[in-house]
Amino acid sequence: MWHASQQIKDRPDGSVVMTLEVSDDYALRSWILGFGRFVRVLAPAHLVEWVRDELDQSREQYEAYPAPDLSYPAELATRGSSTR
Repeated sequence: MWHASQQIKDRPDGSVVMTLEVSDDYALRSWILGFGRFVRVLAPAHLVEWVRDELDQSREQYEAYPAPDLSYPAELATRGSSTR
């Protein structure tokens, strides 16, 4: 139970639809994004659009820049490891 207003409906495909009456604020939006690919906002339309825009911008972060070179010099890669 996340909120007193929540209503959950099971769907034949095994998914669920949860309805909440809550404020559209930073906490809600962060909570939604925290579910990643395991959630889909269905309504209200402005929140659906915000999630799409946010995910598009996140994806652009990975497409706009090459992956950084995170390789370490050998002496740093083994630092702190035991050689017993």
